[in-house]
Amino acid sequence: MNSRPARPAALFAVAALSSSTAFAQFNCLAFERPTLLPLSHLAASVDVGDLNADGRVDIITAGGDAFTLYIAHGATGAAGMRPIRTPMPATAAAFGDFDGNGHMDAAIIQDDPAQLRVLIGDGSTNFYTFDDYPLEATYGEAVSLTVADFNNDGADDLFIGIRSGSGEEPRLQFFISDGSRGFESRSVDVLLPGAFHGQVVDLDLDGDLDVLSSTFAGPSAVIMLLNDGDANFTSQCLYPRPQEHMGLVDAPATTGAAAADFDLDGDIDIAAMHVIGTITFFIQRNGVYWESPALDPGDVGWFIDTADFNLDGRPDLVLGKPLGSARLQLLENITTGEDMTFASPFAIQSEGFPLHITTTEFDDEPGPDIVFADAGESLGGVGVASAALPEDSHCVYDLSGSGVVDHADLAVILAFWGAPGSPADLTQDLNVNARDIAELLSTWGAHANPRAMHPQYDWSYGQRAVHSEARQAIRDSALADGADFNTDGRVSAVELADWIAARN
Repeated sequence: MNSRPARPAALFAVAALSSSTAFAQFNCLAFERPTLLPLSHLAASVDVGDLNADGRVDIITAGGDAFTLYIAHGATGAAGMRPIRTPMPATAAAFGDFDGNGHMDAAIIQDDPAQLRVLIGDGSTNFYTFDDYPLEATYGEAVSLTVADFNNDGADDLFIGIRSGSGEEPRLQFFISDGSRGFESRSVDVLLPGAFHGQVVDLDLDGDLDVLSSTFAGPSAVIMLLNDGDANFTSQCLYPRPQEHMGLVDAPATTGAAAADFDLDGDIDIAAMHVIGTITFFIQRNGVYWESPALDPGDVGWFIDTADFNLDGRPDLVLGKPLGSARLQLLENITTGEDMTFASPFAIQSEGFPLHITTTEFDDEPGPDIVFADAGESLGGVGVASAALPEDSHCVYDLSGSGVVDHADLAVILAFWGAPGSPADLTQDLNVNARDIAELLSTWGAHANPRAMHPQYDWSYGQRAVHSEARQAIRDSALADGADFNTDGRVSAVELADWIAARN
């Protein structure tokens, strides 16, 4: 049992969808209940791209004895997708322009024999030929594909994600395209076996695309594969500290990793997902990574990805969970100062087990959408959770996270008085002032979606104490300024409101 104090329900409420709920609220965006695109084979991986160059997002998914294309057709979003199934064994699949001709191709991993198969597209939805390349991984080890132009030559290259390493010297494998259907296999020596799903990101901000991965089943670590610009990679590892779980203290297996500038300081940070459900952040400061205390959204963790879901300039997180009703969880980034801050987890209910997650602009609504491989009780499918604007956006005024627009939100506005770029700047005029108070009063008493702010991942009462201290400081200022109109020695909520109105 985790020794961390129990979380207050008001600070850590997970708003799971009921069977009659159409939308899940996430700050000032909503997510529709995921649409499941059915498959006749296992769903182990998913990728998105515009296969037929019609300006719409298509999907490729693989698992077991086949891979399937879902091609956008007719209506936008998941409703307009049409499947094309190919009976060709595939563990994973991904889109990419591997010959540099402007047409989207595809790549799949096969187990027997262990090989990479590259299918060359004709610019529509057809593949007219394929080439096979042997993998260094053995049967069942290769599990994912990561696509990017690592050497900046205009043709996409490939990184092979593996479940574990074979042999005494663990090695990872890249396939670098020559721009004309050929590939050069390049190996990377690593300290630890295994590098699961990869994320493409410029980790060191040198202008070259790197790969972030995790060991998954091996010794717990985040693996950074740093690119020299010519697709030659060196590996570095980050090791999370031991954590207590079920009475044991150990470094939990790292099942996934995502990178972004989470604390908004200009450097790329890393969020590592652990199998026990916790998240470790490695915060980069001046080229050095510092490990934060573990964030604990609860339930067993599996996959993690990042995107700015609510379009506020802060990278948020989406988590895939194999257990519990909250199979997809969103963590909203609400950082405003030096301390990186995330809101309570918010759930999007899915029917199956999200095996692989990616994000994309899937439809015409604002905000990134979530596409995931969903392993159901029998076979599974591809889940699509689309973002949509809710009719009621009172959540933007609930600055204190109390669930209602009230005096606590006035206190937050005063705490940020005069500050540009703050969430308290409700009118977005780059200054927190009386106009924001007027805007807040227009929704006074409205019930907003509860969200709580937790600086430094204090999942107990830390932020509530911060809010309390801010309110008390404002009340003290009001008291000193003569706001105790009934001279009882304290400033009531009504007196505070009157004082604010008089001040502005």
